[in-house]
Amino acid sequence: MMERTKHRLRAHFLQLLPSTITAQQWPLVLTVTFFGSAVYKVTNLREVFYHQMQVALHLSNLQIGMLASVVGITSVVSNLFGGYLADRVQPRYLISSAAFVSSLLTLIYLSYPPFWGLIGVHIGITICGMLLFWASYIRLIGRLGQVNQTSVYGLVEGVRSLLGIILPLGAIGLVNVMATARLGLRAALFYYAGCFALSGVAALKWLPDEPRIAQSRHGATQRGAYRQLFGHPQLYLIILVVFGTYAVFGLMSYTTPYMTLSHQFSPQVVSIVAIIRQYGVGCLSMPLFGYLSRHVQSPTKVIWWGLWGLLLAVSGLLVSQSAVSLVLSIGLIGFLDNGIRGIYFATQAEMHLPAAVMGVSAGLISGLGFSPDVVSFLVVGRWLDRLAPATAYRLVWWTMLGAVVLALLAASGLWILKTYHECHRNGKE
Repeated sequence: MMERTKHRLRAHFLQLLPSTITAQQWPLVLTVTFFGSAVYKVTNLREVFYHQMQVALHLSNLQIGMLASVVGITSVVSNLFGGYLADRVQPRYLISSAAFVSSLLTLIYLSYPPFWGLIGVHIGITICGMLLFWASYIRLIGRLGQVNQTSVYGLVEGVRSLLGIILPLGAIGLVNVMATARLGLRAALFYYAGCFALSGVAALKWLPDEPRIAQSRHGATQRGAYRQLFGHPQLYLIILVVFGTYAVFGLMSYTTPYMTLSHQFSPQVVSIVAIIRQYGVGCLSMPLFGYLSRHVQSPTKVIWWGLWGLLLAVSGLLVSQSAVSLVLSIGLIGFLDNGIRGIYFATQAEMHLPAAVMGVSAGLISGLGFSPDVVSFLVVGRWLDRLAPATAYRLVWWTMLGAVVLALLAASGLWILKTYHECHRNGKE
């Protein structure tokens, strides 16, 4: 009996590992996930080192919010054009260039330039992460998962989340052994600059030359694919799902200072909890959501149920009183939100968006879906500087709740459209 149970569990575990990723492809996966987990850490230091940034760089809550908004605006613009580049330029050149330039900009960052210099560095690194890297990353992973896209996306995003735990732990160790927050933050930035340089070398070595999908001689085909893409109502619903889910992901960073304020957690403990919340639980939930999507043959269904759970988890922030209930709510939000994020790009294939312009599709979804960063941090920074802390954070939690409701409504629309098209197709048959 025990032996049969062990074999059954082993079989289920092996189903989490999609057969479409071969041993020869794992260096590619590790290269892009290593850089992909590192590049956003520098422009999002507030997620883990909010207090240290305030002390070392003498920044107010509003200034940290301004930096985040600049990153958000740059992300939106970069993503809109990044998909176009990804369909025309070899990913290995785009990603290696992004890595080397990010390394150089991070070295400038650690010199602690004035505030406007910080804005310039954040813009530059965001251009590298979004214009050059992101759409190329989505396209590379999408091509790996042509058979089992949901499993591949979930697994690869899970690997990126695992690296999202490991890499910041090194930075936290450096910050903690330094005598001051100023020296610690500088050491962490030097550490990330080294990670970027290593990623650039790995990208040149391990990333293959990809067949270009959108060639200029197929201009008529491209225009037809674009018209088909923009005519899909599913595209706009996917954007809203990403928008709401990503808004929750971004606003989760404010649970970091809130834990110190409400229950006097030490900065070291808060940093570790922040890493686990933002990335750690994702290395479990993303592959799990990918497996569930393949099992029910629909990422949309899994996203829909996950959003209901997320709605309850975010509601927990509004009613939690004890430190234990607060940490549990934060952990559950991170688990569910990361799980949804791990598979929402797989809805492109399920909703039959044209593969010929996958880069443009991913760029549009990312650019508009990630746009909460444009204003949310600026608004929350103003709330924190002008309102009583309890009032400001309560407004943040209500904003997160509204974002979940928006995503849930959009996911419901996707499910209805999917059901309608399936019934229509079955009726024709």
